[in-house]
Amino acid sequence: MRASEFCNRSSLSTYSCLYDENSGDFVESCKTSVDFSPPGNKYVLRGRPDFTPCARNLYQPFRLWSNVSGQCLFKKSQCDDDGQLLYNNGTTESDRSCRCDYTRGYAFIQKPRHPCKCTPLEEDCSCYKKYCPHNTVLTPDYNCAQEDDIREKEIYECPKIVYDRLSTNSYSINGYTNVRNDLSHEISPELDACVVTVICTLLLIIVEVSLVLLRYDEQEKDLLPPNDIQLLQDTDCIILTWSHPLHTSADKRLHFKIKWRVNNSVEEFSHKVAGTVNSFKIPDVFPCAKYTITVTACICSKFGNTEHDGCTRESEHSEESTIITKAPFPPRDLKVMADVKGIYLSWSAPEYPTLNKIQHFKVKINDGNKQIRKVSSDKTYVLISDVFPSTSYSIRMSTCVRMWNDIQTEENQSSEFKTESEFTHGIQCETPAPCPPNDLKAVADVKGIHLTWSVPEYPTLDKIRLFKVEINNAKSNDVLTTRTVLHIATSPKVCAKIEQFAIERHF
Repeated sequence: MRASEFCNRSSLSTYSCLYDENSGDFVESCKTSVDFSPPGNKYVLRGRPDFTPCARNLYQPFRLWSNVSGQCLFKKSQCDDDGQLLYNNGTTESDRSCRCDYTRGYAFIQKPRHPCKCTPLEEDCSCYKKYCPHNTVLTPDYNCAQEDDIREKEIYECPKIVYDRLSTNSYSINGYTNVRNDLSHEISPELDACVVTVICTLLLIIVEVSLVLLRYDEQEKDLLPPNDIQLLQDTDCIILTWSHPLHTSADKRLHFKIKWRVNNSVEEFSHKVAGTVNSFKIPDVFPCAKYTITVTACICSKFGNTEHDGCTRESEHSEESTIITKAPFPPRDLKVMADVKGIYLSWSAPEYPTLNKIQHFKVKINDGNKQIRKVSSDKTYVLISDVFPSTSYSIRMSTCVRMWNDIQTEENQSSEFKTESEFTHGIQCETPAPCPPNDLKAVADVKGIHLTWSVPEYPTLDKIRLFKVEINNAKSNDVLTTRTVLHIATSPKVCAKIEQFAIERHF
């Protein structure tokens, strides 16, 4: 795979190859965040990832992920097999539909679901020459009838086929007769082409004038805000969609301005997108935060007054839509290992939120007495050294996040706004048994046996309650006596006792 050659294993899922509209080339990347374009669109680069409609000969019936392809995946059917004609050109989300050319005697081999058209990817659209009795021809409904009856009948269930005089193309149109059959005997080809050219020119003039009048009429109308605002959280971002306001879908000057604020902050953020899109993604959101969002329609122009971010006119904002983001996720992949130095705990950062939103990690240690420790957000491991030997520990972790502007209001502390994730499941760990004393030495004289030793490496001194001294008779291996010497942690209040016990342990 190209992704394996271009990216390392850890970033295979983020590989993309997208068309850059600025440079005119396809650009490969291992760092682009994985996202999808809505049906009928593909992902491109316009300084940043964005989506644009499919090419005229392609379509995309479902959403397309940026790490799958930079082109729409489905090619439209050609409708050019024997006897086939184009019925409908489809859309950027659907394939073309075909029909059989009844003017040349073709009909469907198998009757399609729709009596007049057929979808190539879903049905058999093959055509065959249908035999009609003498003095009869095929009608637009693919039945045999007298030619005079066809001319007298105005309306059929299936549209009639009309041929383009200036090319070899043909198309279907309801309510019109087959111009080629009706006029070919009365008008010469040269005059026919001239008439069609004049008609097309007049139609173009009418369309241009209509567009000018429509644009002028739209300018006189109040610009309406977008409607049907929908909000959805996808991991660490909020996906916002809306519907176009009335009378603006054909205006290329149309833009949308998205504004949002967090919790009860008066600070407002905004972003402007082209009017050809109807979705926007707010990235890197705060967990457990209330986002209030509005969308405004605006008309932007290079000329005239552009005091409002390049917009000459702006609608009222849409109704406020709110969403409360999810609670943070706890750390992942907890692992523990214990030795004489303590318990080593390691983890991976949570998938959500991003690291800059995490204030610290909380480690809960339970050996019968609960301990809570805080670990910096830039750490992924910690050594817990202050542990008891031969003890079973249960360890869990949670993620504590920063709130908006680190302001902890009464609203933030309510059940609706949590600043801490749930704890992970407990992971068990057993610490090693304690080590014996080091450097044991014994010296005998007339007063007795003087025994000395060093404190063991493990556990720490405050975890040692006493030392146990066992004396065996060297001749019989019988235990003569067992003597216990207490070792007390150094403290100003027990210095005398420490000296007294220290003297007792030299015997």
